Amino acid sequence: MKTVIVGSGNVAYAFASEFKNSGHPPGQIFARNVAEGSRLAEICGCGFASPPVDLAPADLSRLAASDKSVGQVCPAPHSGRAV
Repeated sequence: MKTVIVGSGNVAYAFASEFKNSGHPPGQIFARNVAEGSRLAEICGCGFASPPVDLAPADLSRLAASDKSVGQVCPAPHSGRAV
């Protein structure tokens, strides 16, 4: 199963760790915070993306971003992808 974690805070770290520890590491981390997102991707051994247009296709996208940032981290409807 291809999984993308959207976010780079405590919840994103928890989800990414659980997926990795269960043998299903995320395929990509997407985050606005490039430093934290890149670090989390490195820990998980997966790809990293910052602009929404670079989101990888996934079977599961796990949103782990704050309520106030959802509008900024979710792709625009015209992109053809949904989180």
